[in-house]
Amino acid sequence: LEIIGGFAGTETQRDERNPAISPTTLGGAIGQAGVEDNTFHVVRAIELDSSAVLRDVIIQRGNATGAPFIEAGAGIFVFQGSPRFRDIVVRLCESDAGAAAIYTSQSDATFGRVRVLLNGLNSSPGGAVGFFGGSPLLLNSLVHGNSVSDLAAVNLVYKDGGQVELHNSIVWGNTPANPTPGQPLWANNVRPDGMEIRFTTVEGWGPTDANGANGYEPRFVNAAGPDG
Repeated sequence: LEIIGGFAGTETQRDERNPAISPTTLGGAIGQAGVEDNTFHVVRAIELDSSAVLRDVIIQRGNATGAPFIEAGAGIFVFQGSPRFRDIVVRLCESDAGAAAIYTSQSDATFGRVRVLLNGLNSSPGGAVGFFGGSPLLLNSLVHGNSVSDLAAVNLVYKDGGQVELHNSIVWGNTPANPTPGQPLWANNVRPDGMEIRFTTVEGWGPTDANGANGYEPRFVNAAGPDG
């Protein structure tokens, strides 16, 4: 199964679509104003293999609240399997248990060219991306402008078991509301234990290490634009 966005409705071939001109949005705001009745998870991928692909869509305004197992991953929730996500924006999602944008459990999911923006702004504990077990890959991606409202020095990209790979990406400008005094700046962005970080810019990381990870200013073309 492959789900692809970016169509205007007049195309006869997939290559004719233009996601920049005809964006496809999957939104969780389904009822009254505010987030209280928004969809728990905008996208759920349960035990899907690598033939399952979602690409060229904007995912927004999920609100993962309530019982355990549904209170994370308001944008994308993945359980087991190895689905693939490419050229996706996940933004403006909230959760009760962290990982407001993307949550995976025991999964080998692949995320390529994903932009994770402005999530967890009103959440407790907030956060953006959570990988729990499995061997997921976050590649060529941007995690920026995400926040927390109630937990000091939360790690915005974090793992619990498994082996996470974070390659050729930027993790920058993610802000806890109540940072722990003396906590290094990079700890607001990643938890490196058990994570392979290669050729990735992490705010506060420091000079380039043996794997190419570094803390140098990424020099956004337009810092006030949609990519941060």
